[in-house]
Amino acid sequence: MRRNYVAIALFMMAIAVALGAFGAHGLENKLNDHDMHTWDKATTYWVYVALAVLGVVGFIQNKGADHLEAREEVRLKILGEKGRLFSGSLVLLLLGAILFSGTLWLVATSNLTWPLLRKLGMITPIGGVLMIAGFSITGYRIWKMNR
Repeated sequence: MRRNYVAIALFMMAIAVALGAFGAHGLENKLNDHDMHTWDKATTYWVYVALAVLGVVGFIQNKGADHLEAREEVRLKILGEKGRLFSGSLVLLLLGAILFSGTLWLVATSNLTWPLLRKLGMITPIGGVLMIAGFSITGYRIWKMNR
């Protein structure tokens, strides 16, 4: 499971670099300042989620590294018996990033493509709420683990 999340987070970072470069070089004279700021905001939050996933997986991997038994106990505390709670919070983060950043990228470029895409901005807050929930649940699980 950890390897899957690490791979997803690294692919997210690659996408962020590619879209950041595309925004800076391919869209710089095509988007107005507001749309360029929207593009940058989408890329920034995409990176935040990728870094958070990497950090959480790294934390779990290293917590209790001195003793294999302790590491297994910590893993079970965070992941639960089948890993559903922890996986669920990371899935919330990832879905939130897709909705939040994805809709912002589409809204930012809607004047170049299809102006009706701007209406997708109504979905953006749902992505934000999912990210907040994912960050909060993950933080709570880690905090509770140390109690």
